[in-house]
Amino acid sequence: MFMHLGHSPTLVVSSAEITRDIIKNHDIVFLNRPKTTAGDDHDIVFSNRPKTTAGDVLLYGSKDIGFSSYGEYWREARKTCVLGLLSNKKVQPLHYVKEEEVAIMINKIRSSCLSGDSVNLAEMLQTVTNNIVSRSVLGRRVEEESAAGGKSNKFGELSKRLLIQLGSISFRDLFPSFGWLDVVTGHIGRLKATTREFDALFDQVIEEHRMSAMSHEDNDQSDKKDLVYALLKLQKDGKLGIELTQDNLKALLLDMFTGGTQTTATTVEWAMAELAKNPKLLKNAQEEVRRVVKNKSSINMDDVDQMHYLKCVMKESLRLHPAGTISFPRETH
Repeated sequence: MFMHLGHSPTLVVSSAEITRDIIKNHDIVFLNRPKTTAGDDHDIVFSNRPKTTAGDVLLYGSKDIGFSSYGEYWREARKTCVLGLLSNKKVQPLHYVKEEEVAIMINKIRSSCLSGDSVNLAEMLQTVTNNIVSRSVLGRRVEEESAAGGKSNKFGELSKRLLIQLGSISFRDLFPSFGWLDVVTGHIGRLKATTREFDALFDQVIEEHRMSAMSHEDNDQSDKKDLVYALLKLQKDGKLGIELTQDNLKALLLDMFTGGTQTTATTVEWAMAELAKNPKLLKNAQEEVRRVVKNKSSINMDDVDQMHYLKCVMKESLRLHPAGTISFPRETH
């Protein structure tokens, strides 16, 4: 379906078959990609995304991976994040982070049950995913307790706000000459307010890591293998082939932080809701967990690898309730 979104001629493809044909057989026609991540060589021409007001303000001029233009910077930044955080070599040593944070959540649920208090599972899931991702990316916990425990889930709410704002439409995006309306309506002000809140966290974290690296502190009990250390090392060595300014660092950290928190918490919440609606499936999942864990007091990642039924539950939950859009807008010449 062809339409005009303001000044932008737009082609909407809603068929999986046609999408596959465009990406694999007619990719040369779509030579410019809006700012998105690329998969294989077939869709290399689709890796750009349209420039948006929200991306420019929230992501420091679209210096992240998701919204930056395809090119040398995008390739190097993507490779850096994969090797610095997302590879198996980096993920496996951080399994203990997941186990510790989940154990904290389970203890809170147990305490609430013993005292007869209600449990806000959505807030608890948001807190635990925030802490897992923040310890892996930033080397520190950003949420000490859920809102039910007496403290506001600040960064959970901040992440939600950022994702909503990233998907917002600005006057400038559709009608460039009316960009001034974004200022009048307060849209730009709201975007900048969100950026300032993340700035306060990231500037502090980066400075702490920089000082720690300079003083050669190396505590084996800390999350010293986080992404911030990896980025600072690359920045210092200067061997990356691209410039890594403070804004570049913050944009990449923001990608990893927000990309791993909201999606994970939302997926687990939907999975729990679906299991609650289907008692038979819930019973099957419980039986598998009891069969694998047996009499152990805790569950580790090796146990989770054996829970094939539970993995199917999560995959079906993702199919029914995708945590994000399947495909982002793409741009052509």
